[in-house]
Amino acid sequence: MTHKGFSSLTSILLALGIVIVGGAIWYFFPKTVPQQAEQPPIVGGDKDAHGCIGSAGYQWCEVKQKCLRVWEEACTISPAIKDSVNIDELLNAQIPNFAADFNEMITLSDGKAEGRFFEGKLGGDETPNTGYTLTLSTSTSSYASGDLTGDGVPNVVATIRVWSGGSGYFTYLTVFENSGGNFKYLASKALGDRIKVNSVNIESSIISVDIITQGPNEPMCCGTLRVVRQFRMTGNDLVEL
Repeated sequence: MTHKGFSSLTSILLALGIVIVGGAIWYFFPKTVPQQAEQPPIVGGDKDAHGCIGSAGYQWCEVKQKCLRVWEEACTISPAIKDSVNIDELLNAQIPNFAADFNEMITLSDGKAEGRFFEGKLGGDETPNTGYTLTLSTSTSSYASGDLTGDGVPNVVATIRVWSGGSGYFTYLTVFENSGGNFKYLASKALGDRIKVNSVNIESSIISVDIITQGPNEPMCCGTLRVVRQFRMTGNDLVEL
């Protein structure tokens, strides 16, 4: 065999050996399969029943009736600022006569106003009939103070119970302007018949009233349904949210 032929054979054998060794390495050694990058969860794709996005840190706050982040806003209603309220002046404020005539303003005396309905009043026969009583509650949980109109003048919200001679009694949420201890009536809203007021609070110009009222098929005397109703002053009106 010539030197040239020997070199060609050597090259062929060397190439063949490389192919065999490479094939063996590919066959016997484990192969690594590239892993797909894990996709991050889509923010906003996990709304709860209230529409709160948990992945963004929001959760439902029952007392404020909204979604919030607890590290940004506490899920509590701050205590009312009661130190600025002259309760003696409030107990002698003027309010509408919720029992008889809303257009008639009457003056409370130590938190109460009493009167009587008259039969045949329009005809001039003013015979006393049934009595009525309006009572402003002085429980510390039934009134609150705060700015509801954004004018810098504090307002006071109080509850007034009206008994008009029957088995029921009606409760009104009443808003006053507190100007240096002088209380001027602004607006009111009926809360219901024979309800129990647990608390009244003001937070961010929103009034929250925690009450016990009648649930479905419950008698008027014995309601057990807890409800938080919220209101805001809009102009001169008290509007429920």
